[in-house]
Amino acid sequence: SEQAWPLLLRWVLAGEAARSSVGSEQARPLAPPLGPKQARMEADGVVPSPDQAAGPSLLVDPAWLQGLMLRQERRFVILEVLFPGEAAQGEHMPSSPTCRRCIPGAVSVHPSYFEAGADVARYYPNYSTPQDGNLLPDELLCDTVAQLGITSDTLVVVYGKGCAHTMGACRAQWALMYSGVREVRLLDGGFSAWERHGGDVAKAPAVPQAAARFFSGGAGSCRHDLLATSAEVAAVSAGSGRGTIVDVRKRGEYEGWLTDNYGFFASAGHIPSAVHQGNWDELVQTGENDDLKLRSLQEVAARWSALGLSAANGPLIF
Repeated sequence: SEQAWPLLLRWVLAGEAARSSVGSEQARPLAPPLGPKQARMEADGVVPSPDQAAGPSLLVDPAWLQGLMLRQERRFVILEVLFPGEAAQGEHMPSSPTCRRCIPGAVSVHPSYFEAGADVARYYPNYSTPQDGNLLPDELLCDTVAQLGITSDTLVVVYGKGCAHTMGACRAQWALMYSGVREVRLLDGGFSAWERHGGDVAKAPAVPQAAARFFSGGAGSCRHDLLATSAEVAAVSAGSGRGTIVDVRKRGEYEGWLTDNYGFFASAGHIPSAVHQGNWDELVQTGENDDLKLRSLQEVAARWSALGLSAANGPLIF
C-alpha cells in the first residue's frame, strides 16, 4: 500500500502546532445558535476563550470548543468522525437516534470518507485490496473535503464517536492536514468527553454546504511531507533511507498469526526492521472515565524512549 494509517500523538500535534497560526478571518462560522447550556455558561462568565482554554495547540478540550462556539468570531467546521460498531459495519450512518446525537452543528463522516468519498460500499471493512485504504488522489481528495464545507483556510475541529473513535478521529485529522487544511484541532476524548463536560447535544448531524473551491485563490497543494510512500518505507526498511518504521498493531498482527482485520492482504506479518510499539490503544487512556484520551506527551516519550524511538533518527513512519 502506498500509504500508512498514522496515529497522531501528543508530541506530533505539539510539533505541528508550531506550524499553525490562528488567522484573522471574520466570516460567520458554520455554527448554530447557542444551546441553553452554552448560553447559561456564557452569561455566568464561566466559559474561557479558546486561547485561554488550550492555547494554539492542535489538541483541544471541550471548554476550548465551547468557547469557540460561543464567541462565533470566525468561520469553523465541527467534523464528527463516526466509526460504527460491529453491528453497523459497512453503514455510513447508523439509524439509531443515540448514534445520531452529536455536537450542535457538526457534520458527520465515516473515517473511510477520505478514501472513497460518498461511495459507502467501499468503506472499511469492505476493502478488497490494501490500496482501498489509501487516501483519494490529491485533487479528488481536496474536492471531497470541499463537499463538507471545508476549505484550506477553514478552522476544523475533529472529534470521534463510536468504535475506536480516537483512531478514526486521528486518521481524519491527518487526512485533512495532508489535504492542505491549515488549522485542524482534535477534541481530546471525543463525543464522550463533550457529554461528560455537559455540552449541548443536537439530535442529528448538520447537512454540509459544499465550498465552491478548496484552495483560496484556486492555488495550493497537498502536504506530501505528511505521507510516506511504499518506496520511502522500503528504503528505510532496507537501511538506505533515514527514519524508523513503527508498527502500531496488535502483537498477533505484527507476528503474522492474527489476520482477522486484514483479509484483503495476501501476506501477514510486519515490514522488516519495523519496531512494534504495541497496539494503537496503548497510546490512549483506557480508564473508566478517560474517554480514550491520548496519553500525555511525557508518557508517550517515556514509552518510545524505552523502545529506542527518537525523532533524532529521522522521520517516524507508522
